[in-house]
Amino acid sequence: MVASYALGIPVLALLVLAVWLATGWDVLVALVVADVLFLAVVPFIWRYSRVVWLHLDWLIDPVPAPPRLSGPEESAAPHASTKPRR
Repeated sequence: MVASYALGIPVLALLVLAVWLATGWDVLVALVVADVLFLAVVPFIWRYSRVVWLHLDWLIDPVPAPPRLSGPEESAAPHASTKPRR
């Protein structure tokens, strides 16, 4: 949620500023119009905020890769290339 606010507030501010400068309407009217326009951008902001949050999480607390199997345990597993029995 923090990442979506961090991405969403500047986008909304830019939309309000663009509407206000382009039309010359009152700031409150520009805010309402920008809010309606902002609804079209919300899915993208939500998606990329999750990406940003995951990258920050992995940067702060990386998860080590699980150990790989080696030796007889790996060779005991059946392979996809084996032929079925008849």
